[in-house]
Amino acid sequence: MASIEGNLNSKELLEAQSHVWHDMFGFMRSFSLKCAIELGIADAVHNHGKPIALTDLAATLSIPPCRIPHFQRLMGLLVHNGYFKQTNKDIYSLTPNSRVLVRDKEASLTPMIEIHLHQPMLDPWQWLPAWFRKEQPSTAFEMAHSLPMWKAMATMPELRKMVMEGLDSDSAAIAKVIVEDCADQFQGVKSLVEVAGNTGKIALAIAKAFPYIKCSLLELPHVINALEKSDVIEYVAGDMFEHIPPADVLILKVK
Repeated sequence: MASIEGNLNSKELLEAQSHVWHDMFGFMRSFSLKCAIELGIADAVHNHGKPIALTDLAATLSIPPCRIPHFQRLMGLLVHNGYFKQTNKDIYSLTPNSRVLVRDKEASLTPMIEIHLHQPMLDPWQWLPAWFRKEQPSTAFEMAHSLPMWKAMATMPELRKMVMEGLDSDSAAIAKVIVEDCADQFQGVKSLVEVAGNTGKIALAIAKAFPYIKCSLLELPHVINALEKSDVIEYVAGDMFEHIPPADVLILKVK
């Protein structure tokens, strides 16, 4: 036994097995969340306006009766993971975690979740072992799709749309926190540049909340040209690796 189990005693072995199983099946959390988004569970509960019974929720989502026992188990997992509250037997309501899944909310994180769980974004993880063994200066995404991510987006319109929407949803959530909780940080600030900010959600939010600050968005020319412009910020076409306009504050969100 020692040659197989090493120096682990039975308690350590069970704890190690539990740890490994937790990581091995961790994908269930992600894909139950993906399932909840694609079914529109949070939207249905929100639109109901009050806690909703499982059978009513299933009917709203067009879940056939034969799937209700399985749907109940999905809801149990989502409750366990903090996305819904089970107030009574089979009665469900939203939590703060599921409120950010409601699509018509400004700070909805659903687009960001969708892009990270989109198949083309998951494929590179299968290539990690091969990537670590190669010396070529490429990424796992490039190995999976034969193109760097930003070039692949030009040939994959659905991916590009999802990435842009995902980046914007994340920025909208961050912008809400900035303008509501960090107002004191902008005392004395006269100019601000959001660097590589896609549509400029953060710059727009700051400009509207603090109109005395001159806010700008620096993005690549093709991004700027495709934008629907607002008159509350300035749009600067350029490459952040070549030049960033001077300002009191620079905002660069790590993507």
